Amino acid sequence: MAVLDRDLTVSPAAPDEGGCWIVAVEASGDWAGHESVIAAWQDGAWAFIAPGIGWLVWVMDGAALCVWTGTGWAEAALPPDTLQNMDRLGVGTEVDDTNPFAAKLNKALWTTRVVAEGGDGDLRYTFNKEAPANVLSLLMQSAWSGRAEIGLNRRNLRRFHAW
Repeated sequence: MAVLDRDLTVSPAAPDEGGCWIVAVEASGDWAGHESVIAAWQDGAWAFIAPGIGWLVWVMDGAALCVWTGTGWAEAALPPDTLQNMDRLGVGTEVDDTNPFAAKLNKALWTTRVVAEGGDGDLRYTFNKEAPANVLSLLMQSAWSGRAEIGLNRRNLRRFHAW
């Protein structure tokens, strides 16, 4: 739903048919006693609609997405442009303490950012282990059982296992 404004305490003098507003606190006149509900001008009269918990409304005047919490309208967070310092991320599945990043999908595509988009045209995966004694590997499994592993073992040698 979209409303024109959420700060008005008095109804507009000449509302357009179908126009909607969130009635501000301390409303008067035609809107008195209808604070925080949605006022819609329909067929030459005001219709008042009580919001349900979770209703989302785009407020055109302030370019804000608002959600009804059950006690008032709060600005809803828009999806971020940047994700930073996340502890966990699950795509299509749940994460756990062992797997703070998990994805459950049939395909994944990684493609280079071309020069015209600010990239350099290269695509490189970098895996880094803490010390030579640690393992760094790419493990391929079937039915949660290892079938092939490529990487660096504890002696820092390249290895290949086929089970």
